Amino acid sequence: MSLEELLQEVRGEMLRGGDHESAGAVAELIAASVALDELDAAVRRRDDDAATFHARMLERLLASVGTYGFRVTERER
Repeated sequence: MSLEELLQEVRGEMLRGGDHESAGAVAELIAASVALDELDAAVRRRDDDAATFHARMLERLLASVGTYGFRVTERER
């Protein structure tokens, strides 16, 4: 399971549980995971402009989420 898939699952559970605000924060984390993938691809192809763009986007997305008070608990699958 990719990070994006895991975050989609977490977001879905939050929405089903009525926690729309936290689900919005997880959506930001999903966008950050996409930016990270794009940053990785840009670094691999040695595209400095794209790498800089995606690094700045990643920084903004993560800063907007912060720690957001997320709690991790174990659950049964």
